[in-house]
Amino acid sequence: MTILLVDDEVLICNWLSILISQAAPKDVEVVSVSNAYDALEYCDTHDVSLVITDIKMPQRSGLELLQDLSVSHPGIKTAVLSSYDDYSYIRDVFKLGALDYILKSEMKQEDIEALLDKLRLFSEDTDPGGEDSPDPVKTANDTALLHSFLTGRTAADEFCRAAMIERDRSETGLCLFITDRHMKSEEEKAGVLNILSRTLKSETLKGSCYAADSRTLVCLFDLATNIAEYQQNSMNKFLLLAERNVESGSDIRIGQSMCDTVGQNSDLAERLTKWIKAARICAYYRFNEITEPADIPEAAAKSLKTTLVNHLNMGQYHKAMTCLENFIETSHGSFRDPDQIKAVTVYSISVMYSFVDQLSQPEAFFAGYSRLIRAVNQSCHPEGLSGALESFRESYLMMIEDSSSDISPVIRRVVDYIEENYMHKLTLEGISEHVYLNKTYLSQLFAKNMNMPLMHYIEKTRIQHAKNLLATTELSVLQVSEKTGFSSQSYFTNVFKKAAGVSPFKYRSLFAAGRPDGEE
Repeated sequence: MTILLVDDEVLICNWLSILISQAAPKDVEVVSVSNAYDALEYCDTHDVSLVITDIKMPQRSGLELLQDLSVSHPGIKTAVLSSYDDYSYIRDVFKLGALDYILKSEMKQEDIEALLDKLRLFSEDTDPGGEDSPDPVKTANDTALLHSFLTGRTAADEFCRAAMIERDRSETGLCLFITDRHMKSEEEKAGVLNILSRTLKSETLKGSCYAADSRTLVCLFDLATNIAEYQQNSMNKFLLLAERNVESGSDIRIGQSMCDTVGQNSDLAERLTKWIKAARICAYYRFNEITEPADIPEAAAKSLKTTLVNHLNMGQYHKAMTCLENFIETSHGSFRDPDQIKAVTVYSISVMYSFVDQLSQPEAFFAGYSRLIRAVNQSCHPEGLSGALESFRESYLMMIEDSSSDISPVIRRVVDYIEENYMHKLTLEGISEHVYLNKTYLSQLFAKNMNMPLMHYIEKTRIQHAKNLLATTELSVLQVSEKTGFSSQSYFTNVFKKAAGVSPFKYRSLFAAGRPDGEE
């Protein structure tokens, strides 16, 4: 095996040669050249396993040499020896495939030994049945263990032993990665986690890697020092190497990543939960940085539920759909927690389906329910959720339209008239005059089409609007009764209590307490 050193400083080359000779097997040959051109020429005519180059050299830089080697000799492994502790240099070096970035001022025998270990690790193919091969079963079990720990079912000591981290002896490094797409199977997750685990091993970091979900990867490892600067350098280096190795070893790309130090006295489960949740909002909204999500205000969710049910009770299906879409658009605009947005969406869709059930629609319509819920829950971005809702709107409203086709056109006119004039005095005589029908015939036709008497339907419409006003405004009960067409507050109170099971005052207090359905 031949190792080629590229540096215009003779003393550095000599010192590095001594360190390599002490760490490497006897059959390793070390050759030195002073510039990038000589290095390329030597690689063209010799079998070189590893090139260690300086960053800044006369004529052509070490970065340019790495670029040339990646094209002309992609099989040669590379590493960089530099005097510059610059993150942009380190990032560019790792993107070009280098195994390591070593500072000249801090170079030790251990660094060279670790570099040669990386050379052996990444030069050998993974044994398909060996210890380091991807294991989908282990991946699934590890994911289950992580979730059990985060939900409090597995004790911290037990989890840390399984994760091979020693919380009682050192602080913990936490690195988190968000992939550019969902990983489709346990096999794909296992392959990516295997790459991350090998990267940990190559950096002599002791720990484990997990898939928190199909897009979020978590790595936990012991930090060898308590000095914050060295901890951050170690984690940044691992992030860069891991991202490079995943993207070169699979068809997965890393979208965002972050790192954090978890102190010995900190709650590991709490910190993990926080960052996993933050990662999901980052991926969902395509943020450049992982940030903490904002919760949906409880009052907004309550208001949506009440308004949605009121619209559905009054047959205002278009308004119900628009209400849900506006809520989701507003939540997205405020960058609310996507898991909460999806949960509210699933609940709202379920409510809307329950009203379809009341109309005795064909089972074929409900066959799409599970597909719709899956599409909502698997939405990677706001556009995906909005697209799922758009498809739902089309099929839902089409079905509602079909379900009302048996209603007489004149009764539809009556229903629309009531909706527009419920706040005024309505009589059978006045409505019959509006649609030019005999009042007796209209009364019989309405009951046949709507399965309830006309005056009962008017009261039901008024009560639904009254519920909405009680829940969403500060109008007095008297004002609510006047705005919904009731002749007096006492009559309104009696009708409301009969319909809702509680008085208007009680309904408002129950809604404020989060129990608008009247549960005590």
